[in-house]
Amino acid sequence: MKKITFRWRKLYSGVLIVAGLSSPLMGGNEESSSKLRAHEWGTFTTFHKSNGTGLPWYQSFGRNSVSELRSFVSGNRFQKVAVNATARMETPVLYFYTDEKQSVDVNVTYNGGYVTEFYPGTAPFRQWKGLELIPVAEAGDLIDQLPTDPKRPDNHYFEARAVPEAVLVRMQQPADKEGNRKPDQLEKFVFYRGAGSFATGLHSVMKPEGVMTLIHYRSEYGMKHVWVLRSSAEAVRWEKLPEFPAFDSDAKTPPVEIRLDSLNAGTSREASISGLKESMVAALIDAGLTTAEAAAMVATWDEQWYEEPGQRVFSIAPQCLIDEVLLLEITPAPSETVRVFVHRSEILSPETEQRLESAMAPGADPDESKRAIQGEQLGRFVFGAIDAVANDVGFRTIAAYRQRGLQALAKKKEPKQVAQSLVGK
Repeated sequence: MKKITFRWRKLYSGVLIVAGLSSPLMGGNEESSSKLRAHEWGTFTTFHKSNGTGLPWYQSFGRNSVSELRSFVSGNRFQKVAVNATARMETPVLYFYTDEKQSVDVNVTYNGGYVTEFYPGTAPFRQWKGLELIPVAEAGDLIDQLPTDPKRPDNHYFEARAVPEAVLVRMQQPADKEGNRKPDQLEKFVFYRGAGSFATGLHSVMKPEGVMTLIHYRSEYGMKHVWVLRSSAEAVRWEKLPEFPAFDSDAKTPPVEIRLDSLNAGTSREASISGLKESMVAALIDAGLTTAEAAAMVATWDEQWYEEPGQRVFSIAPQCLIDEVLLLEITPAPSETVRVFVHRSEILSPETEQRLESAMAPGADPDESKRAIQGEQLGRFVFGAIDAVANDVGFRTIAAYRQRGLQALAKKKEPKQVAQSLVGK
């Protein structure tokens, strides 16, 4: 498949976000419902070189892949392979709470990106119009009619349904040319995903020997919750960092430096992951989610967040950033809108970059190269890492040629300069 590159709005490199504060609905909607509340959580995942530069990355499809969605989800999931995006918006889900049946319209706009998959609804994606909200007390046996996927019954998507108080969302399907309608679409939430650009203002750099530095450069807001994590087969080491205040250019605050191998690993790998889950659930609740929503979010992503090898950063940012990047309009406007997003920032180590470069060097044995690349356990980030290292080698080759040319030019000028100096005498 030919890879297509789209032009993105320029954003700074970022780190994993959990964002969420109660806020008025965006969009200047005058109509409102005091009996309607909306809560949303989701994730942004970005990938970075060791120097913190954001990288375009994509993931191939296949069984047990994070990109492998339920068969009933609509959209163009292949667009995410074609789009040269630095951020993958993964699994935002929007819950509604009301004690009476009502209809709502929902519109989502991803500034700097595209919505690529969604449910309910059918392609092409525009907005959800006329969603019927059915309170749990009136749902009856409809809860047993939620769609399933026999081929992937354990898919992490289904964990998001574990929010008993959230109402059912029903969408009537459009009629075909003969006037026939497919069955209504039911779910416990509105779901969508996308690809584009995203940044929080928290910049991370991996130095040699497992040293990470972090600095926050946004003056509009601070970062209340920040975690760093290194996961390997032997241990999961993590630490929750103190709050990062809004950036003050006059204070000249130095970067925070962390040695990842000195982070707490707990009494066992399982105990460490359990402690990190508890810490993140508490932060999600602090950000505005209910206990059930926070637990459902962590259950949805725990395997990818904690089990996948590598080093990453998680952080919490104000909802104003989410509202800026991901515009949400709901009609009628809820009396409360809470949006909590987790941004995972995956960072390559200098050692990994060097080993990949050696594995891909001219003349390297293909079988040995394959074993070396697979040994880095980069998972769904492997294609982005290969491209990043290859491009970096190319840039350095160009720089080396340029330097040699300038040096040669300087040497040619030396006799003339010497002659001129003699004439001057």
